[in-house]
Amino acid sequence: MFQEDFILRMLRAALAVIQRAMGLKAAGEYQAALEAVDTLLEEWLGLPAGMVDRMDDAGLLDTVSGEDGVDVDPALALAGLFQVRGEILEEQKHPVEAAQAYQRALFLALEAFFAADEDEKPAAIEKVEPVTARLAGAALPADLAFSLFNYYEVRGGFAKAEGVLREMASGADAEWVQEELRLFYTRLLELPESELAAGGLTRAAVEKRLSGS
Repeated sequence: MFQEDFILRMLRAALAVIQRAMGLKAAGEYQAALEAVDTLLEEWLGLPAGMVDRMDDAGLLDTVSGEDGVDVDPALALAGLFQVRGEILEEQKHPVEAAQAYQRALFLALEAFFAADEDEKPAAIEKVEPVTARLAGAALPADLAFSLFNYYEVRGGFAKAEGVLREMASGADAEWVQEELRLFYTRLLELPESELAAGGLTRAAVEKRLSGS
């Protein structure tokens, strides 16, 4: 019961802090906005805010997980806090720290999406899309990029999914990514042309890429 009470309290606090921080940011009071977010992150994660960025993904996920896996609402609330933190840091001209915060937000939002029931998925999508836009053109860690690829494929955004994999294929892990591309194209050829077109690809293009020509 304590855990449920704690989660409810943190959800309410997250909403209030996000609203307050956005107001402070709009007023140009960036440091006060950042302190409001970091204070809640300290309480939520049980860490000084300066150590938040050092927390690994597994530890971060543990803070929003229960016996049955990821708790969607807490994960999305925490993602919202990291998104706002990223926006404040971006306004303060700290691009590296902002990108780290956005990546945290994206990681949590994607985990929430994959854990969500169908009626919960729209809320997760609302978190994924704006953070992805903020990270456009940024090099993502391989695990996060692959999770984003899976998200796009599941949602039928095949051209976007392909783009993520092809970007990954230019990196150090090119060999296994090339195999994932092959499997991806093979799965796509099992779909009707109309579904491929809706996802931004054509059967002819997929066949050409699969053949390597």
